[in-house]
Amino acid sequence: MWIEPVDREQVAPVVRGLYDAIQRQTGRASDFFKMLGNKPDLLRAFNQLYGVVWAEGNLRSGRRSWPTCACRSSTAQRLRY
Repeated sequence: MWIEPVDREQVAPVVRGLYDAIQRQTGRASDFFKMLGNKPDLLRAFNQLYGVVWAEGNLRSGRRSWPTCACRSSTAQRLRY
């Protein structure tokens, strides 16, 4: 099964707001977040989790790199979520 990313212009206003917040935080809304745009509740929940994981003091910096590496690696390999 392939889940297509959803561009900002194609989503409901509530999801646009989430895309904008992600853009401000990270510099862009990656395809990973755009894929979650198919399920607004999931995107919202993941965005909250992501914020907690990356908040200062929640994880040592060495432990923070694994989610980024896993996400970037799967994106680079064009793995299907």
